[in-house]
Amino acid sequence: MNAELLALAVASVNDALNPESEAFKLLNPGLLSHYRHGRRRYSSFQAGLHGLCTEMAKLDCRFLLKDALLKYGIKDIEQEFLLYDFLARATGKEFGSHSKIGDV
Repeated sequence: MNAELLALAVASVNDALNPESEAFKLLNPGLLSHYRHGRRRYSSFQAGLHGLCTEMAKLDCRFLLKDALLKYGIKDIEQEFLLYDFLARATGKEFGSHSKIGDV
């Protein structure tokens, strides 16, 4: 599994490079949450991306992408398909609702 590529796909779907998005304002491309304080705010975009990559590396490769990514802000079908499209364009492989994390 390529944790960095998966993190970039999540960041893209969360519109992390759009200055008006929540992900950009929080410097949190994965919209990661703190267990007590809601969404995390990072000191830099690099720190937020590193946090997201670290989280991605911990995911079980056997899980379906669509199930595992709910906690990263990917909640509706449109976002899910944007993620699959990003991964397909980046890798040249097909992704869909049957895809597992290990396929990335």
